[in-house]
Amino acid sequence: MTYQRADTMPRKPKIAPTTPQEDNGQYCLSLVLPGALPPPSTTYRDCPECGERFSLKNCGVRDGVKCCVDCGQCKCQECDTYGDKEDMEEIGDEWFCDDCHCHCEACNTAHANESEDLVSAHSSFRRNASEYQYCESCTFTCADCGNRFADDLDPLYNPTDDRICERCRENYSSCDSCGYMLGEDEIYSNDYGTYCRSCYEENEETNGDENDDERSDDERVIHQHSHKPDPQFQKHEGQGKTDLYFGLELEVDRRHASGNGRVNDIEGADIPTAFYCKEDGSLLYGFEVVSHPATWEWFASHDFEWANKLRKSGYRSYDTDTCGIHIHVSRRALTSLDILKLLEFFKLNPQFVLFISRRRADRLNQWAGINASDRAKQISKIRGRTDDDRYEAINLLNCHTIEFRIFRGTLSRIGILRNIGFVRTLIAYVKQSAMHAMSGKGYRAWLQDNAAKVLGRGTMAKALVKFVNGFESVGAMGDEDVRHRVQSPFADIAA
Repeated sequence: MTYQRADTMPRKPKIAPTTPQEDNGQYCLSLVLPGALPPPSTTYRDCPECGERFSLKNCGVRDGVKCCVDCGQCKCQECDTYGDKEDMEEIGDEWFCDDCHCHCEACNTAHANESEDLVSAHSSFRRNASEYQYCESCTFTCADCGNRFADDLDPLYNPTDDRICERCRENYSSCDSCGYMLGEDEIYSNDYGTYCRSCYEENEETNGDENDDERSDDERVIHQHSHKPDPQFQKHEGQGKTDLYFGLELEVDRRHASGNGRVNDIEGADIPTAFYCKEDGSLLYGFEVVSHPATWEWFASHDFEWANKLRKSGYRSYDTDTCGIHIHVSRRALTSLDILKLLEFFKLNPQFVLFISRRRADRLNQWAGINASDRAKQISKIRGRTDDDRYEAINLLNCHTIEFRIFRGTLSRIGILRNIGFVRTLIAYVKQSAMHAMSGKGYRAWLQDNAAKVLGRGTMAKALVKFVNGFESVGAMGDEDVRHRVQSPFADIAA
């Protein structure tokens, strides 16, 4: 038998792994499997500090040695400066310092300063000539004046179906049915209002509301105001058990009766079964859209496309004198102490509540006045021993819910979620904070660190933080100094 020395025997080549977690050396290229990753030594390393595997495309540096971003400092891809992970912004697989990135003023998405997706535009609700930074998808170009504006208000269209800005709307009249802008030679009028030609002709036919009046309340498309169906609790798929549910009441209205009829407008909007419509005596030609109880996670995943369809049919919620948004919260999720803290927060921070509501001060006092009662009267209200007016910022007269009535109406998904998100985070704040900490400043500082924990790591958490922090920049007076002098420096801020 012939023997061969071990060190001269051919070695079996290693097979390339399919995952970066496996440790590897050199590989025979002929044996690399299709779709297998290249040798991890070129893209991955083990962190010398904690041992975790990290990508060389997204790594930190400590004492001149590459490591994971949790153990070292990140390098700004724009200016090559280094900083801690908490002081940098991750965009894709790259890190940027504060000076080299900015956030969209509308959706709060982060962009590198040199990003092609970032554009300058005028804010639709800030009454100044300054331009701000937005995602290109969050803006539009006015067909009349040619300026770019943020897409943060209800859209307006001129007679040729081109989008125009709020400033140029004064050059047109609008159809009371479809909302399109009309030239002087395109206006048709009747006893119901002013219309474009097609809506005027449709207005001459039966509009569908008459048939609804003949139905029983359960069969109606627009139910009587007293209608209260059995609640159908809505939760996000896979969500566990919870007692914290929210209910949305959104009022929409028109300046004149709909040519199509409200019933046809509602059916055309495809409002899902998680919502239903009710009459509301405070509205002119509108109705109220009410949700069944739902969790924050369910609302955050809802697209609210029906609200956009109602807006295209000529309905408004923000730009009216009649509409608001009411948000109900299940009492089972709150203790008496929680409710007392909420009342105290509103009492001590009227200017901040006014800012959050986006209402004018006179409208807020009319529909949702802030109760300045002493502690004993507040406790009596919580226990149901007083018969107070329901037109208060926090209405406690309902058996199963408490109702936040402060918000100005809006058909914007971002605006609706911002209002529900504020209530959700304020409840979390009062549950975690002592009675003496019920200040707007304390809430804003808390929100900075906890918004993502409460609302989830999405754009809404960042957007709410940015919106709430805007209170500091509008020149508001100190919270405690204006406790009994609610004024309105925010009257021109739009939804």
